[in-house]
Amino acid sequence: MDRRSPAHLGVAPTAAVSIRQSVGHATVLPVLLSLLLLLAAVPAGAVEATHSTGAAQGTTEVRRLAGPNRYGTAAELSRDGWATAASVVVADGGSAFEALVAGHLAARLDAPLLLSTPPSSGLPAPTETVEELRRLDPSLVYQINDAVLPALDEESVEVQSVRGSSPATLAVAALRAVPGPPGLPTVVASSAVFADALSAASLAPAQLLLTAPDQLHPSSRAYLAEADAAEVHVMGGPAAVTEETVGQITALDLPVSRVAGPNRYATSVVAADVAGATATHLAVASGQDWPDAVALVPWAARRDAAVLLSTKAELPPEVRDALGPPTGSDRPPLATIEDVAVAGGTVAVGNYVDDQITARLAGQPDPGAAAEVRALTMEERAAMTGVSWRPGCPVGLDDLRVVQARRWLFDGTVADGGQLIVHVDVTADVTQVLQRIFEARFPIARMEPVRRYAADDIASMDANNTSAFNCRVVAGTTRWSEHAFGRAVDINPIENPYVGRTVVLPDAGRAYLDRSDVRPGMIIRPGPVVAAFAEVGWCWGADFSSSDDYQHFSESGR
Repeated sequence: MDRRSPAHLGVAPTAAVSIRQSVGHATVLPVLLSLLLLLAAVPAGAVEATHSTGAAQGTTEVRRLAGPNRYGTAAELSRDGWATAASVVVADGGSAFEALVAGHLAARLDAPLLLSTPPSSGLPAPTETVEELRRLDPSLVYQINDAVLPALDEESVEVQSVRGSSPATLAVAALRAVPGPPGLPTVVASSAVFADALSAASLAPAQLLLTAPDQLHPSSRAYLAEADAAEVHVMGGPAAVTEETVGQITALDLPVSRVAGPNRYATSVVAADVAGATATHLAVASGQDWPDAVALVPWAARRDAAVLLSTKAELPPEVRDALGPPTGSDRPPLATIEDVAVAGGTVAVGNYVDDQITARLAGQPDPGAAAEVRALTMEERAAMTGVSWRPGCPVGLDDLRVVQARRWLFDGTVADGGQLIVHVDVTADVTQVLQRIFEARFPIARMEPVRRYAADDIASMDANNTSAFNCRVVAGTTRWSEHAFGRAVDINPIENPYVGRTVVLPDAGRAYLDRSDVRPGMIIRPGPVVAAFAEVGWCWGADFSSSDDYQHFSESGR
């Protein structure tokens, strides 16, 4: 946009420090997650120019194990891991710790975990769970705290109920029901935060006990007092399980080690290392929410997989460094990763995480905007003619280029195929800006040529479309807009409206007039978008003397 007036209301005139500390002993064991860098190649695209690199294409595909919801994801993990199963564990899909206890119980059984509805909901078992139970055809179903079961043939299927009034008592009840074979590691995790018990999946099958952070639960204490544990692994740092609680375990004359990093993601790296240095399978799950992650516990145990946690948007630095040594590191690869699976859909773990895993395993840096520059196709020329371009425009179609790039969306995922049409002379500037914006994780709602909106600038703004070339004049004048030269870009018009003396465009931009209330997608100074354009010498429309055009950047300053 540039200096619009109220008359312009239609179509324009044509690393974490990882710790495994031995409590009560003098030794501190080093921890390194042993993961191999796989070689990969980035295929060259048939493009006129490439100003930034994209994601590395590795030889090992990162696959998704996901369904349309938590029940479907659990069923998908079951299908991937088991052709049939003599036993199945069914837990309430609305209770994190019931599901985590069930997951570790299932790991001890070498059985899948399926999720269902709580009895209080009055709802039947989810279709995904019913269908997967039918496929598995088990002879024994472990029902956790009355999670809803579908109708079962009582003559062929035995149901064993496992109940507990609290996470800690439920964990003990599950251990008494299925302690597992001798020699399993014993794990104590906080019942206040799910992430550390989930990270213990790398140690599964294990004997999982839960406790309050600042006091060893009596039921857990009683179980430990009678157990013959070779070593007790306490998951997480003192904020998760205090030193006083660890001392209560040590007082039972049990050897204790703390498996911890400075945060939950680093703790997952340490747990994977403690589990062993020969893991060939890797699983990644959300460390921010549990529903798509819990059924991963028995799946990982069955595959002897390392389990690492991630945020939705991207891998935490500690996990990135575990997957591949930082640039310039002399640390050699120690093991081969043959299989990588991400649990859940992009609502749980965004698609950029897949790209980062692929790149790290290939020894490549994190992927960027992957901006490519190419000439207009014959189809694009035909679609633009008479719409966003016509004879008499100040530039010819031969002077224009398509810059195609990936961009962050507002939901924390990355989209391919965004396009800006710009003048050939500014392609290097625009690709650099798009790369900088991508690196800053700045979200862009849409990025489409304005011909898809019939070259109607208002319609494009109403759609919150980021755009560039449009053969039109400045509102209220006969002077060509900088957009008509392909030398201007408008970004997120709703979050960054044009504000004139008597008009705000688009109208939805009124919600963003208070520029001190900074929200995603808003362009501010100082900020990454203004800085990226300043780096290539472009000017911001918010600096116009007669208006605040927050969305607009141009090479000329007009």
